Amino acid sequence: MSRTSANTYSYSDSYTEARARAVTDKVYEDLITISMKGLISLERANKIREDLLYFQKKKALDYFQFQFYDSKNKVVKALHYKVETGGTIYRNDESGGIDYYDFKDVKSMGFLVQIFNDANKIKEVLEYTKDWGKGETFEGTSSAQRTYSKDNYGITRNLRE
Repeated sequence: MSRTSANTYSYSDSYTEARARAVTDKVYEDLITISMKGLISLERANKIREDLLYFQKKKALDYFQFQFYDSKNKVVKALHYKVETGGTIYRNDESGGIDYYDFKDVKSMGFLVQIFNDANKIKEVLEYTKDWGKGETFEGTSSAQRTYSKDNYGITRNLRE
């Protein structure tokens, strides 16, 4: 089952397409590992990568989550990725660091994005997500995991349980 949802919100900036591709490639490596666990297909991982690049190009992406569902359709964990554009990110970690085989109760993964209301070309962004539906951010207890960055543009990743 594929779950995709979008919410809106408001943003400042050090975005370039090259920087976005560099950090998104690290997120994509996380997705490949999730795919290898069998929680999403490789095609779904590729589509999510495209979506992330699209939202960043439109300067619309605040944060996103890969939400992990148990057999009762309840979110039990999430990887929370926050886009950092203000030049405060300096570390660039390797991707990975999570053993998805320890996610014993997890049966599927959903994708949630939080977009800015005042994003560049917001009408296009809303049109892009019109069939996605609404979702809720999984809060949980957060633990710092990784930072992916290029030239002060980046994404921080936290595991929420």
